[in-house]
Amino acid sequence: MERQQLFAIAIVIAAVSAAYSLARDLNDDERDFPSGQAALASGHAITPAAAGQ
Repeated sequence: MERQQLFAIAIVIAAVSAAYSLARDLNDDERDFPSGQAALASGHAITPAAAGQ
């Protein structure tokens, strides 16, 4: 394989890995703070009503 192909494959693997990691983090956040519960953001409680939802 050419170097460019190997580099492209490495970039794709890194992108998929980052997307999977982000999806897991977002899923963990949803489990910790189910919809309707207050969550702390920058030290301030954010509720659905305060967020305008």
